[in-house]
Amino acid sequence: MNGRPLRKGDMIECFDAPRLEIEYSVPEGILPQFKNEVEAHVILGPQAEMFTESGIRTFLSGSFKVTSEADRMGYRLDGPLIEHRASADIVSDALLPGAVQVPKNGRPILLMRDAQTTGGYAKIAVVISSDLSVLGQAKPGCSIRFSKVSLSEAQERLRKFLKLLKSLSGMLVKDQ
Repeated sequence: MNGRPLRKGDMIECFDAPRLEIEYSVPEGILPQFKNEVEAHVILGPQAEMFTESGIRTFLSGSFKVTSEADRMGYRLDGPLIEHRASADIVSDALLPGAVQVPKNGRPILLMRDAQTTGGYAKIAVVISSDLSVLGQAKPGCSIRFSKVSLSEAQERLRKFLKLLKSLSGMLVKDQ
């Protein structure tokens, strides 16, 4: 490996790129409106049976605040405590973005895009894929409410989301 670390005043050579003559903007109607409260649609499981009926009701009816322990890996949430039937621990298994783990303290952890690949806390639910981008905009202090949907509704929401993404380039407006 040749070279040295960059120092103040160093110049990096690059190629000339023509300036983009036409600029585009996104129509107001499709810009997301970020609020201090977000609704996240979830599918219960994969270890929902490890929670009491009261714990599941609390999860689906409570409001949870994003704490200062929030980054691209996950958000620790504060709010009503979610009750387990017995232990919160499981044999480590696969995790994916959107999983909601609940450790023994009863405070959920929402896993985000850069989530680890395995974990050992029971997962009460998984946020549907089409809601993860909106949740990614939540800041500490923002409230999240969870709403249960069926698998078919989650799939329909994903289809609509993918259709919107596919059509975005056609919605751009040329600025004058």
